[in-house]
Amino acid sequence: MNIAILDFETTGLDYINDEIIETSIKIFNKKISYNSISKPSYRGKLGSYILPEITEITNITNKMIHNGISQDKLINDIINFIINNNIKYIIAHNGSKFDFIILKLLFKKHNFNIDIKYIDSILLIKEIYEKMKINIKNYKQDTLCNKYLIKQNNAHRAFDDVLTLEKLLNIVLFDYCRFIKKKTISNVNIYNIVKDKLQYSDKLCNDILKLDIFYNSNDKIYKYSNININEFTDIQKYIIK
Repeated sequence: MNIAILDFETTGLDYINDEIIETSIKIFNKKISYNSISKPSYRGKLGSYILPEITEITNITNKMIHNGISQDKLINDIINFIINNNIKYIIAHNGSKFDFIILKLLFKKHNFNIDIKYIDSILLIKEIYEKMKINIKNYKQDTLCNKYLIKQNNAHRAFDDVLTLEKLLNIVLFDYCRFIKKKTISNVNIYNIVKDKLQYSDKLCNDILKLDIFYNSNDKIYKYSNININEFTDIQKYIIK
């Protein structure tokens, strides 16, 4: 049972409207990975897939995206990669508030059911630091990398962020193993550190699905079934601006 690190780059931070433009999944500490740039199903009035500010953050251009794979091929690729590599655990930094939500909604949209255990590396490192009595001002990946002098190459590109997180996790887990006086720590034990924490992504996904929201990729029309204005306002509270 493998553990994998996941990172998505998207057209924005709205789980309902925005789409994936870059994906990276890497088996933890193995040279096995999936990486792709994907084409959103919606283009703006001027023909662009993403706004200039997204390019500024990620260095992903509309030209790169134009040559990307479709969203349908992307989800099929992700599912096949997970199945073929026997992935049972997925780690992402701040995943419970972003990457896991996107992935779970994709699974729901494509009627894909699999027993995946999700590990938010922020929660994992926070728990480890509390046990080791280590203080830090925040748990952003940049802050943690600076603490361990990890050089970040091409930050906000999916594959580079995954490689950086892998380095960070190896250092943190190595220190934790020395603290608990063990040589290694299993995937199960890594998961057990955070399994009792509130899974924000589970609640959010359930709330979105209860609202019966469907996406029409052809003309960017959203169908909101039986949603009154108060309910829709409530769901907007979860969308990070």
